[in-house]
Amino acid sequence: MLPRLEFQLPEWTERDFLPLRGAEEKLKKVGSGSGQSSPRFRRACDLLKRLASAGDSTGLRRAIDDTLHVRAYTFLLYSEVEFAKQVGVSSDMLARVRDVREPMTKLSLLQMIRAYFERFDTIGGDEGLPAWTDFLQEQLAYLARRDGHSDLQTYAEQRGRLFSPSAPYRLVKAAREQNIDFDGLIRRFHLGSFTGGVFLSRCQNIYYLETIRNIPVGADDPVLKEVCKPAVFNSNYIPGKLLGLEVLETLIDRSPDGEVSEPWQNVILSIAGDPRVPRSNPNYQKWWSLLGEHRVSKVRGWLSRFDLKLFLDVLEQSARDGKIDDMERMFKPRKAFMEGLLESGAVSESRLFLGSYAEHYVRKQYKREELPAFTRVHSPQTSMIYLNLGGKVHMIEGSHSFRLKLLDKLPSNQKIRNYDIRAIDDSYLRSQLMFDYRREYGDTDEGLELTHDVHFNWQRKAIAYLKYKGVQVEAGRLIHPDQYRAFKKKVGAV
Repeated sequence: MLPRLEFQLPEWTERDFLPLRGAEEKLKKVGSGSGQSSPRFRRACDLLKRLASAGDSTGLRRAIDDTLHVRAYTFLLYSEVEFAKQVGVSSDMLARVRDVREPMTKLSLLQMIRAYFERFDTIGGDEGLPAWTDFLQEQLAYLARRDGHSDLQTYAEQRGRLFSPSAPYRLVKAAREQNIDFDGLIRRFHLGSFTGGVFLSRCQNIYYLETIRNIPVGADDPVLKEVCKPAVFNSNYIPGKLLGLEVLETLIDRSPDGEVSEPWQNVILSIAGDPRVPRSNPNYQKWWSLLGEHRVSKVRGWLSRFDLKLFLDVLEQSARDGKIDDMERMFKPRKAFMEGLLESGAVSESRLFLGSYAEHYVRKQYKREELPAFTRVHSPQTSMIYLNLGGKVHMIEGSHSFRLKLLDKLPSNQKIRNYDIRAIDDSYLRSQLMFDYRREYGDTDEGLELTHDVHFNWQRKAIAYLKYKGVQVEAGRLIHPDQYRAFKKKVGAV
């Protein structure tokens, strides 16, 4: 009797399966490249490429006369960009493939499916894509009743959804209805091998856009960060129209006229930049010229509010850097006055002028692409803001002992609204602008310079001037609520 053998098998670990998985990957590569290195196959590919380069479409169709040349055609369709552009897919080419082999071999069909997901609507034109999707549905119908869990079997079962000119829209709609994210969509339909292709790019863009169309107005969402990536917003939503343009239209149209949320404004500025630039500016030509004047005007209104917020942040910081006793005089009354003008709807245009300290401050608070366009001031400290009050009054306010300026018109040589000028001297806004005004229009009382004081004199004179020039304002909206009773007692009705 043989003695009893006792032994123990160790537990299987993940490492034990690595050689097997490596062998599986090698087998897949061998299978997918089967026959592609043979001399006959290479000669077939070379022949088709020569005919395509020569533009001989008739000769090319005739050359596809056996399954080898069908396989060469489908292989080149996904692997060679130039060949795909030159030949593409058409009813004639697809009919030729049918004549040679009906149904196609699995290898040729898989190659054509890969070409479809890689190229989608970039080849074949308006006529080619419908013919192509009909063809693929026909070929996959031969496999629809077979059992199996291969990718090809999944494509056969889902052929109506996957192979259609409107397939990206259908898939995204199905994903949204079933509450599946984009990664889940890829897994559901076995599309992980085509993440760099045009088809999934179209799906992704539609998914992004549908999300933006359905999130609450002004809400933040992870998809907003995705569409700010240049590779995303510069991709095609549909042939001939960039995704970025669709995103801009959606965000601008969905937002109210008076205000836009910071996350949505950041997206708009990150994609298109500030529209208050010369019309020759590349960004203006690429985006704003296509968005229409109504949208441009709407965004300018939002950016006036943003300009004012940034200026007030700078003004407050300047006050904090100064003496504590000066803080109320420097900041609170001017903040109330300018915000009141904005809330009254009097501001039709603005422009921000930042000194070097202020520029450094705002760049710490915001990304470069999230900032509005501003003009640099050749000064370490002084910053200013220009407000156009309905074309009736031009107002310039500034920090660091800047005198408030109110003009009924600008000098003909003015620089303040010349967006080609990206830097300006501090002295121009402090004194030269008013000097040019008086030299051109005479020393009249039509242009005011007001020193800020604590006795409400500057507010009284400014409000009276605005009303005289036809700017409809109410004193109660321009004076801080804590100071309004004292203002009325001191000044009376204005």
